[in-house]
Amino acid sequence: MKRLFARTLLVVVVLLLAESAGFCATYYVTDTFKIVLRSGPGTEYRIISLLPSGKPVEVLSQEGEWTQVRVRLKGDKVVEGWVLTRYLIERLPWKIQALTLREENLTLKEELGSLKKRLEELQKRQRELETLIEKQKASYQKLKKEYDSLRQGAKGYLALKKEYEALRAEAEANRVEVERLRAENKRLKASERNKWFAIGAVVVLCGIMIGYIMGRRQKKRKSYIY
Repeated sequence: MKRLFARTLLVVVVLLLAESAGFCATYYVTDTFKIVLRSGPGTEYRIISLLPSGKPVEVLSQEGEWTQVRVRLKGDKVVEGWVLTRYLIERLPWKIQALTLREENLTLKEELGSLKKRLEELQKRQRELETLIEKQKASYQKLKKEYDSLRQGAKGYLALKKEYEALRAEAEANRVEVERLRAENKRLKASERNKWFAIGAVVVLCGIMIGYIMGRRQKKRKSYIY
């Protein structure tokens, strides 16, 4: 198989080299057998080489049933000679075409096998991704339910927070009022103590004055008696 592929590749290379060398027309040796390349247009001329089936040649001229060709031999040696025109064909020989198609078929089969393997891998990956997507959907639904629950709880929390803040403000106002009343009570108590202290002092003073007055009266009364 490798040898056939090498022969096909050689034909392609020869064609490319023939075009680069300025060949006018390319023919192929008949695909049934080898033909003789002679030094002149006749069987009396010496044999230069045997050209295998499918060998590409450049047609230079024709003379009767003979055609002058230029051909590249082994070792890239280019020679000119004559072959019978009936043994030349314009198409690529069927054998070479079949070999080329067979190689292409094998290549396509290998590529098809590789593509099938790749397709199986992609299908497997797709199934894995679909499973992952389903799991993600389930997780999303669960999170959404939890979020909705938290959202409802947050509404109640906000209402409780608002009520708490109102009660706290009211308690703060009550605390301020209590502090004010305590201060007022202290002030009133202090004022009441001062009042009673003043009254006591007045009473004591009055008592002292009354005692003093009564004492003087008693002294005067005694002095009248004696």
